[in-house]
Amino acid sequence: AGNYEKYFAKSKILQKMICDEFAKIFEKCDVILSPVLSKAAYKFGEERADDFYTVPANIAGLPAISVPFGRNEINLPVGIQLIAKRFNDGKLLSLANAFERERGDL
Repeated sequence: AGNYEKYFAKSKILQKMICDEFAKIFEKCDVILSPVLSKAAYKFGEERADDFYTVPANIAGLPAISVPFGRNEINLPVGIQLIAKRFNDGKLLSLANAFERERGDL
């Protein structure tokens, strides 16, 4: 039981650091655009690394959405992630919708 409290306390400290970094970024912008993965989608059955860039937004409790961006040289889909400030879900969904309409050729 002692380890649980120790690791929980450390995880809460790390969560606060991540939230604070996002807060600094959102002082300068409304939405963050980032990759979803370090490469295009994985082929079916292909071993994949744990390189999901979606985790920090989840840890910080921020609204985020992945939208199609295009395809790579072997026609696998590539996605981007949009992250917004807390409680800006509507703005985020509107932006994602506009982005998908603009990229309608996917």
